[in-house]
Amino acid sequence: MVRIATWTSSIAGAALVLTSATWAHAATEAEITEALTAVFTATDTGTTVTLGTPTASGNSLVYKGVEFRQMDGGAVNVSTVDTMTVTGGDLNAAGALTADQLMLEGLTSTSPDGTTVTVGEITVEDLDVKEKPVAGTPPVATYASIAAGDMTVAQNGKTSVTVESLLFEAEDYVGNVPRSVNLTVESITVDPAGMDDGGAAAAQLKAFGYETLVLSLIGKGALDEATGDLSVEEFSISGVDAGTLSLTATFGGFTPEVIAQMSQPEPPPTVLDAITIQNAELVFEDESLAGRILGFQASQMGTTAEALADQLASALPLMLTPLQNPAFQNTVATAAGAFLKDPQNIAVTAAPEAPVSLATVIGLAQSAPQTLPQTLNVSVTANQDLPE
Repeated sequence: MVRIATWTSSIAGAALVLTSATWAHAATEAEITEALTAVFTATDTGTTVTLGTPTASGNSLVYKGVEFRQMDGGAVNVSTVDTMTVTGGDLNAAGALTADQLMLEGLTSTSPDGTTVTVGEITVEDLDVKEKPVAGTPPVATYASIAAGDMTVAQNGKTSVTVESLLFEAEDYVGNVPRSVNLTVESITVDPAGMDDGGAAAAQLKAFGYETLVLSLIGKGALDEATGDLSVEEFSISGVDAGTLSLTATFGGFTPEVIAQMSQPEPPPTVLDAITIQNAELVFEDESLAGRILGFQASQMGTTAEALADQLASALPLMLTPLQNPAFQNTVATAAGAFLKDPQNIAVTAAPEAPVSLATVIGLAQSAPQTLPQTLNVSVTANQDLPE
């Protein structure tokens, strides 16, 4: 399944590299086809694509029965696309492809292990490939958005994951880096029973009262290239009748130079000194998941959820002694105990007096982890009034 997911993501990634400009027919159909092929085959030298001869329709070129083949050791992963449409296609000054829109309809990807991925439609808007693709190197490009819908993952004929829709938007570019991004993934339905090794997971979910997990994901971020501040305005995962885990944070040091270094195959260690944590907050808002887990564990122990919550809350101070930080242990025990007895929300906040580099955090985690709560000024609270 990992191989097919990687292959599908590479196709989606290649699709991201295909949109912007207006096709005034400066490039011929053959040139557009050659540039399109170069984009899809650049990242992996073991990939081949068969596009065939397109049909012109107004300002669009339409390819039917497109086929991708990727060598994976001795196996071959095959993907097909019923219809691929390039609208407003042309070549830019670098000789690379641009297009107003690239649409793939009816994508099916299969692997020898019996995993099949289908996507109803992938649409890429306003993408400009900045450099002519080089074999073995991911293409560099900008784009306005990529949308995908009606996605399904199945193993040996059993559906394990479906996704209703995905939308990723990028805007306000500085060079090739967007200063604002938005990601929304709706109705991710996970059915462990459809996975080859999901029997135990499916049984555990059922014990908690779930047949499937229905999730959604939201991500919003902004970059200030002048200061190098990267704001994670929201990154959240929500589960129906489960809860929401969300992160907000501000990181420093994301200057154009550091971003360029991070893009290298092997970024220099100095990157860890440059990137800093300014603040961060991780919040879990319960919508019955905690109660379900407590109820299940209590039933296994022959007690009630309320009694188990009281027992765990009382035992927390002793359980946390390995942290070797009495003040922080007390903070965590108080908040966690309150959450267990009345699961509403629990939050972990880091607000250091001055930005702390990632290199410092990693070093302390290895040498003196008990000092991290003070270094990052970490607090833990439960059942607070949260902003809407």
